[in-house]
Amino acid sequence: MLLDPQRRKLFIFAGQRHDAYMSDLWAYGLDDGELRLESADYTQAGGPEGGFTQRTTIDEHGEWLMISGLQKDQRQQSSMVKNSMWIRRATGEWIRLDSAKNAPQRSDRGEVELPRPRYAHQVRWLLQAALKLADGL
Repeated sequence: MLLDPQRRKLFIFAGQRHDAYMSDLWAYGLDDGELRLESADYTQAGGPEGGFTQRTTIDEHGEWLMISGLQKDQRQQSSMVKNSMWIRRATGEWIRLDSAKNAPQRSDRGEVELPRPRYAHQVRWLLQAALKLADGL
């Protein structure tokens, strides 16, 4: 879940139901009590794979930063921790930060410098510093 205090909405997304990993997105209006389906499958709309334990934060412009967690490996039909970082614009557009287009720099040893995959983590938005932080196991 993600609370957007400026727009007064609670976003409910992803999760696991039986053996299925969900990628739906709902918005609950805090003022009117209306629950609205924003996306039945945000993966099909260009967003991250369904899963659970994702962590997400929102900035003052309504832009999200989502870091993946446990996701289903489609080839092996088993759970695995994946490392993907996504931005969801206020318009609803999804952008993968660790794609080839936005590839990170390589270290002196030629290794890609990304956070290691994790599922016990947190993401925070520090408004004063305009900084998004991720930490965890």
